[in-house]
Amino acid sequence: MRHLREVDGTKHTVLMIQVENEVGLLEESRDYSPAANQAFADLYRELMDCLQQHKDSLVSEFRDVWAANGFKHRAPGRKSSAGQTRG
Repeated sequence: MRHLREVDGTKHTVLMIQVENEVGLLEESRDYSPAANQAFADLYRELMDCLQQHKDSLVSEFRDVWAANGFKHRAPGRKSSAGQTRG
């Protein structure tokens, strides 16, 4: 930091440090192979079944937003940003 102040003190350079080991993703964030799609669909059904069964005991903020949208859920196979069907 001292070196930066001496070399670039008047330009006010901003340094950014990533403290977590996050993956820098661009575009898609998951595997769309047939095996991955099946695993995702199975997990999705299990999650939605659980949410439906317990919707009256969900965190109120979550439940209120979901209720305002008619308790809808989007099934796997959504369209990607490029308009291609995934899953």
